[in-house]
Amino acid sequence: MKFEFFRDIKLARPSALAEWEVRYAAESNLRAKFPPGEYKKSQEINLILKSQFQFYLDYLNQNIQQVSSLDFLEFILYLFDLSSEIESLHKKGELSIDETQKWREIGPISRRALKYLSEKVVIAVSTKEMNKGRKARPSSLYYIAEKIIICSEEMAKIYQLSDISFSTFPDYSRLVILPPGQELYLEFEVTKDGILIGEQMHQRIVYDRLNRERFIPSEASIFNISVQNEIIGDAFIETIGLSYREMIGIISEIIRLAEPHSKNIPIPFINKNTVLREISRVSGTSKEILRDVISGFSLTKQKMEAEGREIWKPRQEYRAFKRGFFEVPHSTGKHLIFSKKMAIESLNMLVKGMVFKDIPSEWDNNKTQKAVSKLSNKAGQWFERNVEGHLAKIGFQGKQSVAKLKFQDVRMRIPDEVGEIDYQGHFILKGA
Repeated sequence: MKFEFFRDIKLARPSALAEWEVRYAAESNLRAKFPPGEYKKSQEINLILKSQFQFYLDYLNQNIQQVSSLDFLEFILYLFDLSSEIESLHKKGELSIDETQKWREIGPISRRALKYLSEKVVIAVSTKEMNKGRKARPSSLYYIAEKIIICSEEMAKIYQLSDISFSTFPDYSRLVILPPGQELYLEFEVTKDGILIGEQMHQRIVYDRLNRERFIPSEASIFNISVQNEIIGDAFIETIGLSYREMIGIISEIIRLAEPHSKNIPIPFINKNTVLREISRVSGTSKEILRDVISGFSLTKQKMEAEGREIWKPRQEYRAFKRGFFEVPHSTGKHLIFSKKMAIESLNMLVKGMVFKDIPSEWDNNKTQKAVSKLSNKAGQWFERNVEGHLAKIGFQGKQSVAKLKFQDVRMRIPDEVGEIDYQGHFILKGA
């Protein structure tokens, strides 16, 4: 491993030797199937990208069993914790120019890949490996682990490129396989009339990420747990046994109070039955109810395998996005292991997801679904008011929730297939 520094944070990264070896094998795989040249048809580009994706996936699947262990899972989760700290510095503008550029290149892909790799390890790891604890492992396994990290990052890159070339910009994508012996062997770009719209889109995404809080603040009332609970809390009490706020509170307290398994790597590894017993003793809530609460925020080998977890399927439920606990086997009983940073991030996404009627399957039933639909309508009304307010600040005049259009004395009913217009407004130029 080598290390990259961001302020005082020391982030482990795959070594140059491991990167070179994976690059050589990936290039050989590409050249054995496709000749050098320019490719502009989206079907051809996607075929090439799929071939490279499969190469990295095959290597990962063939070797992950060798490194899957408690040690490796903790290491991956710890890397995510560190990456979250760096991301926080980045959003605050506290990185140097060089650090910012470096983080923009590796940060988003690395964080996505670490989540996926955590899922893959949980699927692959055995009870025997979890019981080993921390024991010396052959140096060759560390080298394999480096290459697995590289493969997961390359998979994250490729599935995004494939989505761009096949779905977003199928008519403007261009892929070039360069002749052998050059520094790069593959180039991908999205251009229109000589303009790199792919780079423009990336800059817009970065700008949006850094400025989103100005327009849709995470502290907005509709994302407030107590406000949400006023609308959906009773439905959860009736069907699950606790209010929505109580359920989120229990998960939050587990994240906050869980002790790290080791002083060297601050990742909690806690016996699930112990957690259930202690919370039940303090709160008086039955273990069965608490088990349902925790299950709605957990990932298991069985659930991910049943759903067929894939990195390129962002709509899958059982992935490290709105679920922050990994449930793993152990001789003393099932354990929960998690990155506190990832768990907090996932809990925030779970709360925000409620306004889009996205309920964990373990909590989903007719009553909670109906209650969350009501919450979603309230959220839509809040969003329309928010948009109207921001547009008014820059000079627009208009109104929200328009069911009929009027121009001078002419009224026009909006067809049912179009539906209600969220906002209708106009901007009057000075002097016009």
